[in-house]
Amino acid sequence: RVRQPLASMTIAGPGVAALAPYEALLRDEVNVKAVHLAESIDAWASFQLKVDSRIVGKRLGGAMKSILAAAKEGRFEQLGDGRVRVAEQVLEAGEWQLRLDPKPGVACEPLAGGDAIVVLDTTLTEELIAEGVARDVVRSIQQARKDAGLHMADRIQLALAPPAAWRPAIERFRDWIAEQTLARRLDVVDAIADAGLARHDAQIGEHAVAIGLARSPE
Repeated sequence: RVRQPLASMTIAGPGVAALAPYEALLRDEVNVKAVHLAESIDAWASFQLKVDSRIVGKRLGGAMKSILAAAKEGRFEQLGDGRVRVAEQVLEAGEWQLRLDPKPGVACEPLAGGDAIVVLDTTLTEELIAEGVARDVVRSIQQARKDAGLHMADRIQLALAPPAAWRPAIERFRDWIAEQTLARRLDVVDAIADAGLARHDAQIGEHAVAIGLARSPE
């Protein structure tokens, strides 16, 4: 889920150190706690050179055996202009492509240029799961505010009736939820019983959360 924070993201490949000034931006945009930069992708994956034998065979038929052997062994060099050198031969753009081969259990994707990868640490701790719940709840409260016709700057009184499994997460992030939703008061209840609160029923995955809110008196 987009709102589920992850422990870290690693960007690996030659020259990625240039991204260091933007680590805070990357953390916020991708919703990760840390960003790591590495000059080599070897710890997580490798790029495999896939040669279009039909096209290259017509042009370099006699060299195909050595080209395919070198490609399989990873002995090639990108020339930076859409070409690649392999087995002392230069292949033109359209005659080859790079295929990312991640190591088992690694969640990664190549960047558009094919020279670097992004790796996500998808291991979820209890703290990360709880924060993901809190973020989903905040999104639902903001929708409830909109449905109730409240102004984005209005302070509110807020009540939540979450499933039992989510109560610890909401209690842990109670202050943060209140801050994000401009709630002067946040009550965690078994059911929304106050007739003075506008009720909103949110479905978050398999869980239902009842939300009650009203504009807070000055």
